[in-house]
Amino acid sequence: MRPRGLRVQGRSYTQGALRASSAIRVAAWAVVGAGMAAPILRRRVPIPRAAVPLVAAAAPVALCVAVPRTRRRDIAVCVLQMWAYVSAYKIPHDDPEALERRVRIDYPIAVDNNYGTWDAYNNNYWPAEYLIDPRGQVRAYDFGESGYATMESNIRSLLTASGVAKLPARTDVPDKTPTSMAITPESYVGYAQLNNEVGTAVVNDQAANYRAPSTIPANSLAFNGTWTVRKEEATSGPGASLDLQFTADNVYLVMAGQGTVGVSYNGRHLTTVTVAGIPKLYTLLSGSHLQSGLLTLSVSPGVEAYDFTFG
Repeated sequence: MRPRGLRVQGRSYTQGALRASSAIRVAAWAVVGAGMAAPILRRRVPIPRAAVPLVAAAAPVALCVAVPRTRRRDIAVCVLQMWAYVSAYKIPHDDPEALERRVRIDYPIAVDNNYGTWDAYNNNYWPAEYLIDPRGQVRAYDFGESGYATMESNIRSLLTASGVAKLPARTDVPDKTPTSMAITPESYVGYAQLNNEVGTAVVNDQAANYRAPSTIPANSLAFNGTWTVRKEEATSGPGASLDLQFTADNVYLVMAGQGTVGVSYNGRHLTTVTVAGIPKLYTLLSGSHLQSGLLTLSVSPGVEAYDFTFG
């Protein structure tokens, strides 16, 4: 006797096959749920660190198994893929203990991923130092590079006033902050403080195609290709590059995301920088004397550029 079931397009589906199919879909939905929840719960539940991005990456595949293809499913798959990217390259780096081990410091670390402290102080500078006494009052502040000796003196004075009788000897670290007026000033890439760009007018918060002019003025930068320029940073798209006319010994750029940056100086390729993870300072050009020229960065999609600094 033939098993009872369904016949679709000439194929017979038995009850056993249907039950197996239902079980597969239920399992797929479970993977989708786990992929969405694991990155959020990883600090509350003892989930192995390596398992979090793997489970998140499996979620969009599982959704394709659980649901027939529709426009809504395709959109949901894209959302889950972005969530998997965030869980792999963004979320893991909000682990204060891991950051503490990496930079080898043993004092408390305040994590400000949502810019709560930054905005509360109405801060517009990076780096910015605020010296706060035990009662929570701001006793001194310093913006930008340099000023290290002055801030150390303020710290020592506050410690003495708080009853610390014995202090270690003062540090003796040379201040290498550039003082030459000829050096290109710090240059932000996000539109909030972008004031030296040339070429195509910047379009805020959406992908746009840019074209640099044939000549870049001194201390100016220009976008080429597709970029999404946001308040704090610009994210590269297809064919993205950055042109920078500078004067300095050394050129640095704060970047994040995932990808590579080809660095050329006056048309000559120098190096390729690999970018991965949270915003970090990358060295693009290192020299022994003051030099002027055109730096061209060929940027793969997915790299976030924040801020040029010079030395």
